[in-house]
Amino acid sequence: MKMRGTITTIAALVAVLVWAPAALATIAPTPDSTWQTNGRVLAIAVSGSTVYLGGTFTEVEDHTGQTAVRNHVAAFNVSTGAVTSWAPNASGAVRAIVVSGSTSGANPGADLQRLFFLQLRVIGSTMGTRSELADLLTFVTNAGIVPQIGLELPLGRAEEGFRALAAGETGGKIVFTR
Repeated sequence: MKMRGTITTIAALVAVLVWAPAALATIAPTPDSTWQTNGRVLAIAVSGSTVYLGGTFTEVEDHTGQTAVRNHVAAFNVSTGAVTSWAPNASGAVRAIVVSGSTSGANPGADLQRLFFLQLRVIGSTMGTRSELADLLTFVTNAGIVPQIGLELPLGRAEEGFRALAAGETGGKIVFTR
């Protein structure tokens, strides 16, 4: 009796696979037009109408085939797919991007399949209102709280500061000055 049930199940599965509509198994001959990089994308963030990428790439290509030099960080217009003029020129791999202020805008879209397939991370960081920030600063001032500064460098030596941070050679905040 158990064998008959197994055979029936297998026969039903074979029937579904053999007679399934061809459209269910069709794969497009060419991929949809989208952005490309010449290296790995390790971080994605969306803010408003802009998607930001970070990674190990040094060049990006938009959906029209236009290429642009973008060292490890790039931004694309969500609506058009075009590369934006934003080019901060990071000196090494970018593994995370934090967008400030996106919690007050519209619900940003995300290509979850791409996030899952590329095993990307989404890091959320929330903050209070401007009024709550002002209250916090007042509290810190009144309580005499002073942050521990581990290193203070001019902005031109930022790479040195980031190396110290990565190596764990600082015991506090790193402050970059102009």
